[in-house]
Amino acid sequence: MEQKAGRVHVTYMEGGALKTTAAKTVIIACPKFIGKKIVKGLDDDHLDAMSAMRYQPYLVVNVCFNEVIYNGSYDTNIPSPSPIVDFNVADWVLNRDNKETKRPHVLTCYVPRRENDRSTLLDDKQVMKMGETVVEQLNKWFPGSRDKVEEVHIYRRGHPMYVSAPGVLTRIAPKIRKPIGNIFFAHSDSEGGISEYSSAYAAARRVKGEVTQALGKGAKAHAVKA
Repeated sequence: MEQKAGRVHVTYMEGGALKTTAAKTVIIACPKFIGKKIVKGLDDDHLDAMSAMRYQPYLVVNVCFNEVIYNGSYDTNIPSPSPIVDFNVADWVLNRDNKETKRPHVLTCYVPRRENDRSTLLDDKQVMKMGETVVEQLNKWFPGSRDKVEEVHIYRRGHPMYVSAPGVLTRIAPKIRKPIGNIFFAHSDSEGGISEYSSAYAAARRVKGEVTQALGKGAKAHAVKA
């Protein structure tokens, strides 16, 4: 992706062939460890800021039971040092008032890892071991639950959330989200607060305003020339 003659040229693969299209504006709404590789001609401020953003590996473990283990709330946060930082009752929205306990049940467990543990997500044995750790932890909280486990589904995410480190909010994110010509930057990591939906939503609203303003200026400039 690069800017040429007042347009943003985007090259992509389709049917085994490279194709390029030109747009008035483009929004980059992806983690910046990807964004920095797809935008040609980044200035030093953007490149340095995107390279400074850190991302934390994450495991999401769905433990499937043959009966209900816990149905008291949708999302339960767990204080450190538990390997599970929080767990959700997967069907709680539909079954929160269902008193029947002899039915299939899934707890979705969130298991963040240290940055230097990222490579372990590529090791099947290590990932399976973490799945066992999650089951054992649940069995401590809900004695006997291990005997009711039918399946364990593990999802590996190497770079799902940025780290809210010192300077991200005040120093790094403002540089990341600064537009380059007609290229605009969204995604939660462009806001620098907490890596969550609300940050992504704030980024979307901000970029919508920036793009609308840019397109409006372009239309006015075209009208003046005409």
